[in-house]
Amino acid sequence: MIDHAALETLCRHRFSQLDRQLATLVCGPEREPPDVFAAVALVSNMLQQGHVCLSLPHTRSITVLTTAAAEEIACPPPADWAAALLRHDKYVGRPGTYRPLILDENNRLYLHRYWYYEDRFRQWLSQRVAAPAFDIDPVALRTALDRYFPEPTASEPDWQRVAAATAVMRTLCIISGGPGTGKTTTVARILALLIENSGDEPLRIAVAAQTGKAAGRIQETLAAAREILKLPAPVAAALPESAHTIHRLLGYVPNRRKPRFHRDNPLPFDVIVIDEASMLDLSLTARLIDAVPDAARVILLGDKDQLASVQPGSVFGDICNVRKINTFTREHHAVLSAATGVTLPEAASAEAGDDRIRDCIVSLSRNYRFAGSAGIYRISSALASGDIETSINTLTCGLDDVEWLRLPKSANLRTALTASISSGFSACGDGATADEIFAEFQRFRVLCALRKGPYGSVAINRIVEDILAAAGVIDHRNPWYECRPVMITENDYGMQLFNGDVGVAMRTAAGQPLQVVFPTAAGGYRRLAPPRLPAHETCFAMTVHKSQGSEFDDVLLVLPDRPNQVLTRELLYTGITRARRRVTLMTSESIFLDAARNRVVRYSGMQTTA
Repeated sequence: MIDHAALETLCRHRFSQLDRQLATLVCGPEREPPDVFAAVALVSNMLQQGHVCLSLPHTRSITVLTTAAAEEIACPPPADWAAALLRHDKYVGRPGTYRPLILDENNRLYLHRYWYYEDRFRQWLSQRVAAPAFDIDPVALRTALDRYFPEPTASEPDWQRVAAATAVMRTLCIISGGPGTGKTTTVARILALLIENSGDEPLRIAVAAQTGKAAGRIQETLAAAREILKLPAPVAAALPESAHTIHRLLGYVPNRRKPRFHRDNPLPFDVIVIDEASMLDLSLTARLIDAVPDAARVILLGDKDQLASVQPGSVFGDICNVRKINTFTREHHAVLSAATGVTLPEAASAEAGDDRIRDCIVSLSRNYRFAGSAGIYRISSALASGDIETSINTLTCGLDDVEWLRLPKSANLRTALTASISSGFSACGDGATADEIFAEFQRFRVLCALRKGPYGSVAINRIVEDILAAAGVIDHRNPWYECRPVMITENDYGMQLFNGDVGVAMRTAAGQPLQVVFPTAAGGYRRLAPPRLPAHETCFAMTVHKSQGSEFDDVLLVLPDRPNQVLTRELLYTGITRARRRVTLMTSESIFLDAARNRVVRYSGMQTTA
C-alpha cells in the first residue's frame, strides 16, 4: 500500500494544493490513514484532468516529476488496493452508502458527489431509453417528413430524415455530426414537425447551449429557417425566437447554489433542445436532467469527435463513442424504415441485443458545407476516423483551403504572424461600428493549443496587439483601448455575463467614455463600463477549448514547439473545424503527428451504460 514516505513524495511533487486540502478535509492534518489520504488526493487530481473517477485497474503507477527526474511510484494490484481501501469503511463505501469515497464493482473510485451525479444520469438515461415510443401514425409522419426532407439524390441514407423521425417518436434523441452536417437545420425542421402535430395546445419549446456564442448561433439558424423552409405562418410564429445558455435556462442567480428550476420545480417546457452538448460536463448535466419534466422530449446536438468540457466528464462522447452509430435494434429498425422510407443498412437490423440506447442516437455524415475534395473536410474526417497518414498528407499537399506554415522559433514569431494578423484584423480601428467589429471578429481568429508559454494565447495576444499598434490600427498604451476584444472567463449571474461571452471595447460617440459592447439574444447590444466586468481576458487569440461553440471564416491554429498532454487528436479536430472557409496550421510535422496519435481518455462509468 502507499506508505508515509511515498505519500510525502506525492504531496510535494504531484498533488496540488487543492488535492491536499480536500484530502486533509477528509482525513485530517495527520494524513491518517495514508492510503485514504492518497486516494482522496488522487481522485481530486483526476478530476482536475477531466476524469470523473480514479480507475484502479488503469492506475498501475503514479508518475512524479521531482527536481532530479521523473519517478514512478508503484500502485498495488487493483484487487488488493480495493480491499485495502474498503477496510477503511469510515471513509470508503460501496454504491448506495454515504461515504466520502465510493468504490464501485469495477474498482472505480469516486468522490461521493461525482458518483451521485453519474448514477443520477445513468438512471435518467435508462428511463428515457426504456420509455415507450410516442403513438405516431407512420403514414402521417412519412408524409410530413416528405415536406421537410425531400428524397435525396445521394446514394447514402438520409440520416437527417432518420434523426427527425427518431426525435418525433422518442422522448430522447441524440444527434451527432461535424460542422456542416446540418445539425441545427435538422433540429429546426424537427421543431416544425412537432409544432404541426401539437394539436390545439401550443408547444412550449426551449433551446439552449453551453455558451452564449453557441446559443447565438442556433438562434440565428432558427431565424433563418423561418425564411428558408417557407413555413406556414402559425408554425413559423411558434418557433422559439431566442436561445439561452444552460445556466440562464436553469435560472441560476447570484449567491444561490440551487438554480430556480430543479427536480421539485421542473422546467415548464414540452421540448428541450441542447446544442453543443459535447461541451457538457457531468455536474451541469446532472443539474439539467434534474430540471427536465418526465414528459418532455429532449434533443441533444453535438459532435462526438470534438473536445469535451474542461470540467470533469465527457457525457456526450461517452454515450456515442462506445456504440456502433446508426445501428438500431430490430424493432426500431422496422419502425424507422416504415416511417421514413429510408433503406437502412442491413447491418443495422442484425445488431439488436439489449443495448436500447442505440435507438436514440443518429449520426449525420453527409457534409453540406464542404465538397469531398475540400481540405478541411478531408483532414477533419481523417482525424475523426484515426487515419493519421491521410491527415498529414492533406496538411502538406498544398490544398487551397488548408495551409501549413512551419513553426518559427519564439523569437521570430511576431515576424511570422505579421501578415496574417494585419490582414485578419484590418477593420479593427477607430470609427468602426459594432456590426462591423463583430463581423470582423467572425471572419478571422487565432487559435492556440495552450494558454501559457511562448506559443500560448496570452503571449500571442500581446504579439497581436504589438502588430496592430505598429500598423496604427489600435493604440494599446492604455489597457482599455478602442476595439479591444474581451472574453468573459467566469460566470456572473448578477451581470448576466457567462464564461465564453465576447465583447468589444468601443465608444458610442467621439469624446464619450469607453464601454464594452456585448451582443444580445434579441439582436441588439448591451453596453457596460469596463470596471463592471467580471474576470476577462483579451481574445484576438484564444485557446481551442474556449473556441468551442464558435466558427470563423478563417482560422490560424498555432501549436507549441514541444509535446504536451493537451495536444490530442480531438484538439486538432476541434481547432480545424472552427474554420468555415480556410485554416492555416502553424506547426511542425512531428508535433502534428504526436497530437494526431494522442487520444483523449477520460475515465468514467458511463461507458458501460446499457
